[in-house]
Amino acid sequence: MNTKRYRSRIADARKGKGGSLAIACCIGVASLLAAPPSHAVTPGERQALIDLYTATQGDGWINNTGWLGASGTECNWYGVVCFNDRVVQLSLNGDNLTGTLPDLSALTELQGLWLVDNHLSGSLPDLSSQTKLLNLIVRGNLLSGPFPSWSPSAPIAAIDAANNAFTGSIPFLNGTPTLASVKFDGNWFSGPIPDISNLSKLVNFQVDGNQLTGAVPALTGHPFLKTFTVSGNALSGVLPPMGGAAALQVLDVSNNQLTGSLPASYPPVLQKFLASNNQLSGAMPSLGSSQLQVFRVDGNAQLSGQVGSAPPNTLLSAQSAL
Repeated sequence: MNTKRYRSRIADARKGKGGSLAIACCIGVASLLAAPPSHAVTPGERQALIDLYTATQGDGWINNTGWLGASGTECNWYGVVCFNDRVVQLSLNGDNLTGTLPDLSALTELQGLWLVDNHLSGSLPDLSSQTKLLNLIVRGNLLSGPFPSWSPSAPIAAIDAANNAFTGSIPFLNGTPTLASVKFDGNWFSGPIPDISNLSKLVNFQVDGNQLTGAVPALTGHPFLKTFTVSGNALSGVLPPMGGAAALQVLDVSNNQLTGSLPASYPPVLQKFLASNNQLSGAMPSLGSSQLQVFRVDGNAQLSGQVGSAPPNTLLSAQSAL
């Protein structure tokens, strides 16, 4: 699959769904408020920051204000946030970082790593020393290789590694029940979707445009889940029950190899149901009084009949064989 072209299709199909960083931006903000520093960060933290600057061609960053200043100035360097003289956040989105990331293990108090839309390549460094990590946001780079492990005690709420070139399996997620937003779309991940049954706080789950196989996981036990998108893979089996996902607003399972019938009922607030280009069969459902705005099941040659009782103004794309 052409991943770049597929990412564009995903974006076009979901206009109005909300910014990719909306949830992550509001997680842990209170803990990152910092007063002006009065002392230097630890020598190890200072060296890690210097290594980051050097490895990613800091002289060519769009904004490198303060970087490489005297000891004691680190918390005034652009994109560095401190609390109690420790580095708790790096925020260098769209700053033209180029090259590979160095070892960041000395940043043991790090809670947020934001490196969106740069030109980073190579692997993402090991994150096992960041036991307080809340937000890991590295979308829109050229990062590759297996996705690294993180500390099982880290209270991570948001991972956004979309639009990179990661390979291998999606990492184990069920050991981090604090996860609310998981975005691995637009990579080269393979293998099955990992178990998410323990992620009761999950709000967004997006793994579109990879090379994933196996079944779509059940959505039961996810009362806060709003967006679940797994399109553009090679997933098989039947559509999962949605009865335990009462808050679900967007379900996209299109462009896979799913079989079986369409659901007879849908979550009450579901707005977009996208299941085009699978191998679904059976009768079209009645949509009743749902809030569906988009219902797409075209490209499933064995579906029959017509959609019944669709809400007014629902965009239907539901070609059937009969």
